Amino acid sequence: MRSLPKTVIIVDDNQPRSIKLTVMVNRFGYNVFVARSGPEFERLVNGIIPHIVMLSLKMPAVGGKSYLDKLRQKSLFDVVNVIMYSEADDKTELISKLKSGAEAYLTVPVSPTDLYGTLERLTENRPRMRPRLMIIFKVEVDDGKIRGLAHATSLSESGLFIRTLKPFPAGTHLKLKLDLPIQKGIEVEGEVAYVSRPSKEHPVEPGMGIRFVKYSNDGNQILKDFIDKQLQVFIAGNSYE
Repeated sequence: MRSLPKTVIIVDDNQPRSIKLTVMVNRFGYNVFVARSGPEFERLVNGIIPHIVMLSLKMPAVGGKSYLDKLRQKSLFDVVNVIMYSEADDKTELISKLKSGAEAYLTVPVSPTDLYGTLERLTENRPRMRPRLMIIFKVEVDDGKIRGLAHATSLSESGLFIRTLKPFPAGTHLKLKLDLPIQKGIEVEGEVAYVSRPSKEHPVEPGMGIRFVKYSNDGNQILKDFIDKQLQVFIAGNSYE
């Protein structure tokens, strides 16, 4: 079972970037607050103990101390995980922050997949390392005996969910052809991980969750790039600069 939504504070004086990060983090189900200055940051941390602080490396020092140092001086914030981020040229300095109080770092522009995996790793006991894309598309399904078309309703790098009233039993090995809006088709092999059967007591979506076990050629990277692109389109459409 997933835990309740976690809280993230983004500390960044670059407004366009903080807006994009806010939309992205919120898209993944987290509550988000933004601080663009020292006073805003102080007001937030005096009233909120977040699960994550995402901190721009470029934020100017406050009273001669970095935001990371000030945060780590507060004993109540020992349980707070800090993610530093900056451009790839600052990677050496970002890595050094892991020794002075940060738990992780990211380089910008931030990949939605990398951000999702980092947030999950730092906040969940059983993290999902890859984001799910809610998208409806056709899938050719072949169990070696029967070949037919079905509709998937969600997709990640590691699997998909097919909506159907006649799912294959858990453990069934399947060959799949994914009909996605990309030039190069993707063929994968998968295994039915679980079956979902609705009832009056449990009105869940009927179908089966399939875990990918083998990709054709560079199918894994193609999927990652496709999902990242789709999430970026969502973010761009919901950002206001």
